[in-house]
Formats: sequence, C-alpha cells, structure tokens
Amino acid sequence: MAWRWILGQIHSGLLLLVAPPLWIIQAAGHLESVMPPAYVRGMTTYALAHTGFSSFQSGQSANGQPSADALRRLKRARRFAWLLDAAIRLPGTRVRVGADAIVGLVPGGGSTVMGLLSFYVVWEAWRMGLPLKLLLRMVGNIAIEAAVDVVPVAGDLLDIAFKANMRNVAVMENWLGVPPSAATRKK
Repeated sequence: MAWRWILGQIHSGLLLLVAPPLWIIQAAGHLESVMPPAYVRGMTTYALAHTGFSSFQSGQSANGQPSADALRRLKRARRFAWLLDAAIRLPGTRVRVGADAIVGLVPGGGSTVMGLLSFYVVWEAWRMGLPLKLLLRMVGNIAIEAAVDVVPVAGDLLDIAFKANMRNVAVMENWLGVPPSAATRKK
C-alpha cells in the first residue's frame, strides 16, 4: 500500500520532497528488500524525471574528465561556500569569516538558518553524482558544525575555524580530480 501512496504524491506535486530520499534509500539497497528491484528503478526514474531532477548526471564525462555540467556546479558551490565561510578578511589578521559566522551570532535561529543553507553544497554534490559515502561525509561536516554551534561562543569560533562548506567543496574537488581552489587549499 505504500507504493500507492507514493504514486498518489507524484500527481499532487509533493514528490519533490520524496525524490532525493528515494534515491538515497535505493542507493543504500533498502528499498529493494521491500519492493521488486525493477519497480524501484522505474519508480525512482519516474520520480526524478517528473520533479525537475531529470538532468541528474554523473560528474565524469566519457573520457574521464569532469563534465561541463559538473564544473559549473562546482563553480557555484565554490562561490556559495566562499560567501558562507570566507568572504570577509578580519582587519590585521589572515583570518577570514563569512556569512555563516556573522549570521550565527544572531540569537535564536541564526545558526539554524545557516546550517540549512549549507545543504545547498551537498545538493549540488548530489546532482553531480557523488557517491553516497561522500555525501554522508559532507552531511557529517555540517552536523559537526551545527552541533557545536549551539554553544554561544565556542560555536562561533568553530564557524571561523572549521569552515564546513569549504571542506565540502574540497570533497567535491577531490572526487572530480580538479585542483583545489585557493580558498579550499590547506595552508
């Protein structure tokens, strides 16, 4: 009966929220234990095609080089991570901070909002076709930053030092085999 509910959601437009989890569950191999594998593949393909995720591509082209789409996604992720983690240099120091550290100072929801925005980089990595293991590592980076962010001063210092978004971009660069950008290079 669960499959009928999922098919009903396809037509109601709520599948946009269901398609990525379906893909992750399928990649982990859990959906095949409940439903026939051919049906799962067909359902996931249908879901991706009808929610705007049909342009899902592997990050590698036929010759082993990063595809043009993957490089565009990496460029967007680099810019976004730079904005969140390293856009502003503190005067008189070599330390850079971004919107994540500044907005994180806002009591109440600043850290929550910035933690949610960090998932944009993971979403771009998923669209590039990064393996589930690397996607989980990226989510782990965000989770570490978000967990420590609840402590008022320590969380803000961790935002400045840890830079989860820049770490996630470095994971993407490493997987694609492209040289790291100046911002993600370890000093």
